[in-house]
Amino acid sequence: VDINKCLPSELLHIIFAMLTCEDLKNVLFVCRRWREVGEAPVLWAGLGLKISKNKNLITELLDCGRLALVRKMTVHGLDAGLMLVLARHRGLRQLIVRSIALVRQKDQQVFDRLLGRLVSGLSQVCLASNYLSVEQAEAVLGALSGTRLRRLNLGDNSKLHMVRPDMISQAAGWLEELNLQRTGVTVEQAEAILTVINSKKTTMKNLNLSDCDKLTFGRDLSRVSPQLLARAA
Repeated sequence: VDINKCLPSELLHIIFAMLTCEDLKNVLFVCRRWREVGEAPVLWAGLGLKISKNKNLITELLDCGRLALVRKMTVHGLDAGLMLVLARHRGLRQLIVRSIALVRQKDQQVFDRLLGRLVSGLSQVCLASNYLSVEQAEAVLGALSGTRLRRLNLGDNSKLHMVRPDMISQAAGWLEELNLQRTGVTVEQAEAILTVINSKKTTMKNLNLSDCDKLTFGRDLSRVSPQLLARAA
């Protein structure tokens, strides 16, 4: 008895949904029928995808059917071409950027706008430890108005203290979670954020300002208004 013929596609789908990413990839090479069932995008949606090398190949793979609903990706060396691909990916919700590609000065403004547009279309983004320029940080923060982004991690970006307080506070008004750990946030920036939180015009649930004093270059967050802190707690 050919057990493969006895198993309905629905049952194969249930079994494949229990497999690891590596096993699921092996399934595609067993036979044509298993490949047809295993190509279902819903099976791959919850599997995190890591992009580092061969980005041209990854660009082609992202356009194929089975990766159409992948929700989480980790990227090393984010560049303009890849941002365009990710921005049109209909399944992507969570993006972790481990490094950003070097950009020529003449292309910097276009790159920054693409970064802001990409972030605004997602629900959760981590840009921690990427040496973001002031312009890149402002492009990201300035693109958040009315977007679906809810969680943003900008931790360990030491130039964030140079961003205008009103830009950070306005962006905080759209977020549920904002991580500014070890960014050297100034007293003015912190108070602007807390003022928005206290206005009740925000859905903010988690604000991380820890270890900012290590990068404040003489600024001391202990000077933040105790009243603002108490009302925001």
